[in-house]
Formats: sequence, structure tokens, C-alpha cells
Amino acid sequence: MMKAIICGGGSGGHVYPAVAIGEIINNEFDQSEIIYIGREGGDENRGYLSTGMPLYTLKVSGINSSLSPKNILSLARAFLARRKAISILKKLKPDIVIGTGGYVSWPVLSAALALKLPTIIHESNAYPGLVTRLIGHKCKAIMLGSRAAN
Repeated sequence: MMKAIICGGGSGGHVYPAVAIGEIINNEFDQSEIIYIGREGGDENRGYLSTGMPLYTLKVSGINSSLSPKNILSLARAFLARRKAISILKKLKPDIVIGTGGYVSWPVLSAALALKLPTIIHESNAYPGLVTRLIGHKCKAIMLGSRAAN
């Protein structure tokens, strides 16, 4: 039995790869359980809900690239979401945690790393996103949507 948690959100560019990865796991393993974690209130969660698989959500928001007071709130939400993600992961006991990007990926992948769970990042952008740059080196693997530059 393979139990995988897949997280990502904010856009279809994160959700569609997450759903595709879930489908691949379902096809490759005789018994599998896929659980998605998305952004609370995110319209993009419709993609997850359409799979019929369980969906958990975390309250997260984006970080501006310029200095902004909103970044303090976003960072606080990220750390609170990480605590909630730790409790979700402890409860569900997944075999692997896969992040496909977006604001929700850092709390979940960071929690998985803290719990010493195998983690993978899917990076579909030509230039790696913030989560990949921050913690990709700690993950078991980074799946690329394009050939890596030498």
C-alpha cells in the first residue's frame, strides 16, 4: 500500500501536475491512497476535489518580492500552517510527500522534512520557484519539467 500526500496550489500550473502525479501513483501501485493538501479558500482546489480523493487545506498567502508589511502576516501564516501540516502528517502517516509548488508547498514539505519523511518536489518552471530554492536540496529528489541546465 502506497500512501502519498501531494501538495500544491495557487494556479493550475501547480494543481494539474499534482493530480497527474496522483494518477500515476494510482496506476503504478495495486493499492494506493492519495491525499491532497491545498490552499484554504483556493479556487484551484476544484482540480483536487474532482479526483474524489481527500483534500486538506492550509491557510497560507503569498510573499511579496518587495518589502511589505503583508509579508509579516504571510510568514506568520506559513509557520502556523507548518504546525498544522505536522499534525496532519502525523495523523495520516504517508509513505511520501510530494510538493508541486505554490504557497502551500513550503509548510507541508518543511513539516515532512522535520518528521524525516521522504519528500520530492516537482518543479515545472524553467527557473526554480521559491520553495525549490529554499528546501529542494533537502528533498530526496526534484522532478523537473524541463532539462536541467549544466
